[in-house]
Amino acid sequence: MKNIDVRNDIHLFRLCFYRGFTEEDFAKVAEFFDRAVTISSAIKDQTGGKIKEYRAALANGPGNYPELVQLREEVTQFSRKFPTIGF
Repeated sequence: MKNIDVRNDIHLFRLCFYRGFTEEDFAKVAEFFDRAVTISSAIKDQTGGKIKEYRAALANGPGNYPELVQLREEVTQFSRKFPTIGF
């Protein structure tokens, strides 16, 4: 498994901090990440486990995976609470 780039992690959390995230907001973001990984893993298992089939399954968007669509809607609603820096 490839190591996570620490600079990207710090950048993500710095952006969240500047947008006014609270401890509860960070916990919600962690929940979103966990759900995304779980959904992605399930899709990978359904498609045979190869990246080519995985990409093909998602090539037309998340419409065939209602849990992915729901997660996207929840993330969109959550993110609207926070200002966008620079706009």
